[in-house]
Amino acid sequence: MNEIVNAFFKLSIEKFQFLVDEFGFRNGAKKSEGGLYRVSYESEATAVEIGLEWQEQYVYVELFLLTNGKIKENPIVIGQDSDLTVFNLEDVIGMRAPEMTLDPEYFGKRITLDSLDHVLSHYARALKELGKDVLHGDFTVFRELESIVKARISPAVSADDKAPVTRRHILSKKHSMKISRRSQVR
Repeated sequence: MNEIVNAFFKLSIEKFQFLVDEFGFRNGAKKSEGGLYRVSYESEATAVEIGLEWQEQYVYVELFLLTNGKIKENPIVIGQDSDLTVFNLEDVIGMRAPEMTLDPEYFGKRITLDSLDHVLSHYARALKELGKDVLHGDFTVFRELESIVKARISPAVSADDKAPVTRRHILSKKHSMKISRRSQVR
């Protein structure tokens, strides 16, 4: 585990250095909490979080619209009237360049040094190529992403619209099964 976690921090800082060099983000801050390892970058308007979830064995990248200079998490229960400020890079890839989605072989099995390097390289390239607007503080695409996320959760609301249907996963892609409390539906 330590070898993978150490490599995660090293490779994340290495591969996402372009955020500092080309987009003016502050240097990545390392964070560890209960099996979740993160490197976070912030500019005046945007935050990017690269994460490794050890128990579930996946890597993710999230894009944040900062509110008053701070990260504001999406609500725990997402409804049609929810204001979303955090989106997974997988959704940006799926919307702008579906041919760039990661091969499902990288999900659902133990992370290795090789797979970690591949996934982080892929996400860094995708963010640099597909997320320039967000990295420059233009969040226009977030409106479309919000529609996609809300459309994805709408079918999960019960027929009588009273009993909530709980979703344990963000259904970003058929192979991206990120556990999250934020993905519950009301």
